Amino acid sequence: MKGASVALPGSDVSEKILRWREENKITGNTLKKIIETEVAERTRKMEALFQKNIFSNLLTRIENNGITYKTVTGEPWGAYNFYQGNYTSVNVFNIDRSFNRCNLIWVVCHEYEHHVANLFKEKYCRENNALDLSAVVLNTKRCIIDEGTADCTRYLLGLRLDEEHGAVAESLSSLGNMVGLNVAYMLNVESVDDETAAEYYASEAFVPLEEAKKHLAFSKPLTIDGRLNFWAPYIYTYFFGRRDYVLPTFQEAQKKGKLKEFFETLYLNPYSRSTSTWKIAFSQI
Repeated sequence: MKGASVALPGSDVSEKILRWREENKITGNTLKKIIETEVAERTRKMEALFQKNIFSNLLTRIENNGITYKTVTGEPWGAYNFYQGNYTSVNVFNIDRSFNRCNLIWVVCHEYEHHVANLFKEKYCRENNALDLSAVVLNTKRCIIDEGTADCTRYLLGLRLDEEHGAVAESLSSLGNMVGLNVAYMLNVESVDDETAAEYYASEAFVPLEEAKKHLAFSKPLTIDGRLNFWAPYIYTYFFGRRDYVLPTFQEAQKKGKLKEFFETLYLNPYSRSTSTWKIAFSQI
């Protein structure tokens, strides 16, 4: 983290990163306006990248009736893809949460990949009457691959931030996932209080304390109204899906010149997208 922050002004690593976060923070009505305007334009550019980097490797064509963007408040997550069927989605952003202007495109990429994956899943369901794929089952081995793939979208598309912001953003992304895993364990296994967990998150992930408190809602054992929170263990899907499965397999495919085989397996074989079948499905890479 120290090396990644060298280009930022200042001397203390924590102060440099907190200042960078504050200067690039977007939330509330500002975020709402960006989602309603700039994100639509970025999505069109992303569609072109998907065509160039991914769909060009596939013989089959996929129907895509597009995405509608909406904003909400009061949710424990930052963004979510609600697939609607008929090859459409509603991608929702929670404007209670703060995003970074520099790497907002990564979040947009993440949710857009969920849409793309569901397009292929719907096509397969229609053609093969595979109704089992229409069920959305959380906290399963499929979720690890789905979230890992979505989190790798920027690599699949060859999308890079500028050198200064990219190095900081990449380091903070990895750090945030690791700290988030620890926080989930603290809250659900060690039963630490919210204040202790938030202070740990703020200190170790270089996040303002008030923002750290908002992050807790995703991993706390209970929701704000006292119900069981089924998102509580979910953060592990992003970290392990990206690190242990999708990214190393993609990088190996790049190295061996087998991106065509990689994308065909990832999108045309919906039963490959599970940690229980991943290694068998991608054994040709």
